[in-house]
Amino acid sequence: MVLDRNLRKNLGIFFLCTTKENTPALVWLHPEVTKELLENGRRLGEGTFAVVYVISAGDSKVCAKIFKSKDYLPSMVEEAKALAALSGVPRVPTLFCVAENPVTLVTSFGGHPLEKLVLRKQLSRCQALDIGLQVAESVRLMHLRGWAHNDLKVDNVVVKKEGDRFSATIIDFGNAIRIGEVIFGRDRTGHISFPHIAPELFQGQAASSKSDVYSLGHLLASLIAKEDRNDELSFLIARAVTYDEEDRLSINALVQRLHEIHFTIFMDSLADMFSALKI
Repeated sequence: MVLDRNLRKNLGIFFLCTTKENTPALVWLHPEVTKELLENGRRLGEGTFAVVYVISAGDSKVCAKIFKSKDYLPSMVEEAKALAALSGVPRVPTLFCVAENPVTLVTSFGGHPLEKLVLRKQLSRCQALDIGLQVAESVRLMHLRGWAHNDLKVDNVVVKKEGDRFSATIIDFGNAIRIGEVIFGRDRTGHISFPHIAPELFQGQAASSKSDVYSLGHLLASLIAKEDRNDELSFLIARAVTYDEEDRLSINALVQRLHEIHFTIFMDSLADMFSALKI
């Protein structure tokens, strides 16, 4: 993984990056540069383990995820490795570099939190479904690389406005692991605390493509209120969030049905628009 040349020049760190033997895919920032970088940041959001800043670097913007404790260094490295492995997958942030003091992950800037638009009800049904489809398509490509995200929800999606459309980016790969690996031990209360995460993961089972499908179902339910769903979408969400993994939709089936439903809703919205114009 190589830091973008223009970005390196803008940040003034062309010769101040290094690599480490145990993390050959990662570019590490010099501590002095990390401090200078973060001084130019604007707070974007905060989670349980980290605070996120957006930083202007010449004509570019980057995101710096600053962890709240040095104890999270191993977790940051694992998240960085996942991003490096998923390099080039659409709607996955580009990893630029990492830092040890403070523990920091620097990626491309994907936009502003989707959660705010959902809470303010600023998305049309068609826009919301389009965002869900973008996320599902990206997740399908992640699965083809052999990775599961394991924490898909509206909080972990950011968007940029592009005309009448929003472009989505998935963030927070702290739970991302290779498909077939186990992320949690047995935890009877885990699914109660994190209802968007597939229940089998809290039973000590390995992550699978269908465990992300479960989370995508919850994401779609958060994006589109019940009264705004047609029968097809309601059925799709129900098939995605079924408790039994074997009865759950595959990621391919989910994406295909979303395309069909999105087209139907888009055509319905056009019909409504033309009907209103006639009036």
